[in-house]
Amino acid sequence: MIECNQNEHVTDWKIEKFSCCLQTTGEKFSTGQFTSQKLGNTSWQVHLYPRGIEDANYISCFLERKDDSNVGPREIRVNFKFSLVTSDGLLCEETVKSEEYCFTKETTFGFKNFMKRDAIFGNKEIYLLKDMLTLRCRMRKCIPQIKQNIINVRTIIDAQIPRFRIPISISGKGAKKTVFPISTKKVKDILTLTVYVEKDKVLEEPKQSKGKKADCASDSTVHIDITKRKIVTPLYVSCHVKVPLLSDDPEDNFPLEHTAVHLFEEKSQKEIWNFPRFIKISKLTKSMIQASTFVLDFDINVCDECFQTYLEDLPQIKYASIGDDRTLKKDLVTLYETGLYSDAKLKIRDECFLVHKSILSIRSTVFKKLFEEQANIESIPDGKDPKKDQECVLELTDVDKDTLKRLLNFVYADVFDVEDFTSCLSLYASALKYEISILKQECFNFLQVHMSVKETFTTLLLAEELNDGDLKLLALNVIADNHEYALLTDEWVQFTEKEPELMSHVLQHIRSNKKKNRL
Repeated sequence: MIECNQNEHVTDWKIEKFSCCLQTTGEKFSTGQFTSQKLGNTSWQVHLYPRGIEDANYISCFLERKDDSNVGPREIRVNFKFSLVTSDGLLCEETVKSEEYCFTKETTFGFKNFMKRDAIFGNKEIYLLKDMLTLRCRMRKCIPQIKQNIINVRTIIDAQIPRFRIPISISGKGAKKTVFPISTKKVKDILTLTVYVEKDKVLEEPKQSKGKKADCASDSTVHIDITKRKIVTPLYVSCHVKVPLLSDDPEDNFPLEHTAVHLFEEKSQKEIWNFPRFIKISKLTKSMIQASTFVLDFDINVCDECFQTYLEDLPQIKYASIGDDRTLKKDLVTLYETGLYSDAKLKIRDECFLVHKSILSIRSTVFKKLFEEQANIESIPDGKDPKKDQECVLELTDVDKDTLKRLLNFVYADVFDVEDFTSCLSLYASALKYEISILKQECFNFLQVHMSVKETFTTLLLAEELNDGDLKLLALNVIADNHEYALLTDEWVQFTEKEPELMSHVLQHIRSNKKKNRL
């Protein structure tokens, strides 16, 4: 199984001795039944027809939702992709086929003519090394579409998704309202979003025991109201609200969220939709609150006539800022780009980067130590005034110019910008050396997905140089999972000649991995 994004489940099915599989059209074999928490605890099974379900010249593959004993939802809309993984562990884009269906229990969808057998057997070194075929199934949960019995379908207004985050304080008294205007590409301020916290009304005060203080007679609920401000009819509005986790808590794995759709039918202005009151302040967990404040993430979609856009299918859009367009993140980027108030320089050969000691020191303990050491050297009296400000210049010899730019982009703006495996590996090494743990983890996640078999040997050498066990284990696992191919490559031959000790580690890991799989 491969780790993937939220709402996604990926399974790699490795089929050994594929050429000896069932040779009759219409006959299948299947994976074991598996359950995905990311898809609402639903159960699934993948089926493969080596000689096709109808045409013997093709292989067929299908995804079936199994009966999960009333655990999962009655219906779930899933976008699924089938593809082949090449012998070096990379996804073959030419084989990707995808569809999207609403699955109820015991329903099956897939591809009758997934791929020609001749294309597979004609490229055995790519698809069938050691006669093993790897089929990947990637599943992603989607928001179900809303079906309307409309014959003349007009186009969507703009399929625009305003995404934004609103902080809500629970420490103050009274119902302080946050008002946020929502516009589409064609219509400005078509809706107004109003959010506030209000105590629930109770019919009876709780009975008070003698000598005891009465408990609070009511809880507080978050009110979310969406008001139509323009005369547009009919108007469909889909709103997804989420209370994200702001801190780690092993007992709190799932955020609080709800999705609802409303049809504004009235021709009048200022029609109000009261979004379901699903957030009780007393039900919020510690991991959702920081400094007496929790946040609400909104995804809102506005359409006319027929709503056919799924929130989770659209490309990610940065959160819109509330009020003034200026944010702390933008201001930090401005400081970095302009060098305003910079008090240090990072020098690589003949190029200097203007930086700020305070920002780099907060993000990196190594930079903090370097700046402190530099300050101690400059404060030693040598016939000069020690109080006089001197220029702080750190000359870096263990990082290249492009990698430093990427590192500073992350330090100042949390921007993770890598072009390929090589640039990510270099950035990983710098993040480790300068102890920027968040950046190191981002790089590790990227390498985990994009590392090919041939690149593992370079990774092993770097891991050994950095004395980094996590990176070394990642490379060893990739080699072990694809050892039939890995031990035939030119890179392996060169590796064995130059690194005999590391070679023995690789072979030992492959043997232990085989034993583990047999158990």
